[in-house]
Amino acid sequence: MRIERNLWLISVLLLAVAYPSRAQDTVTIPKSRLEELQRAEEELKKLKAEEAKPRRPAEPEIQKEQAEPVTRRAPEPKVMRVSPQMATLPALKTEETIDAIDLVNHYRADAAAADRRYLKKKFLVRGRIAAFEKRLFVREYRIIFRTEDQDIRLMCTVFPPEDYKAVFKSHNGSELTGLMPDESRVPLAKIGDTVVVAGDCHGLRDNIVVMTGCGLRSVHPQVVSKQGQ
Repeated sequence: MRIERNLWLISVLLLAVAYPSRAQDTVTIPKSRLEELQRAEEELKKLKAEEAKPRRPAEPEIQKEQAEPVTRRAPEPKVMRVSPQMATLPALKTEETIDAIDLVNHYRADAAAADRRYLKKKFLVRGRIAAFEKRLFVREYRIIFRTEDQDIRLMCTVFPPEDYKAVFKSHNGSELTGLMPDESRVPLAKIGDTVVVAGDCHGLRDNIVVMTGCGLRSVHPQVVSKQGQ
């Protein structure tokens, strides 16, 4: 539309400039007017040439403001613990500390060999708490350890000291609290804490490595960095 409008305007200009010169052949055209006429003719030729070119299909309008692409950090590769092979380990000692992940990995790799090493033996287990279980009207509670195998869990049944009247879950189940005789409350452990538990191993039952008669030996609170908050 713009080219056609320009063609029409130039044509009118050419007619306006050329008509008086054609009507009076003896009239001398001023040089400035002649140059104006020549410029108009050149402009007309350019516009006609441009009009003759094939037109490109209209491109969709691109939004001026586009959202910046979101840069996503690739998830960090999970570091899996490589447990030592049972055949390379010396005989289990009394009060020896076993990592919870190693205990579960040994039962997953070879339950029969793990029974020969751990079944009906008392030792210490060290690991991070994944969850608590507490039934009503019983003193003992259960600690479920965090492991790398979601199909097999490690669960320890722990008896609290006689000093406590009761033990219950608090803070929406994320913390275990003891009730003293004077009704004061003492926090025992929280999910994410690293604890050491002593008990007897009863082997693998329904994908759960069971330890009973346990006692809580130590609690190391989880340290949360500012970046992880």
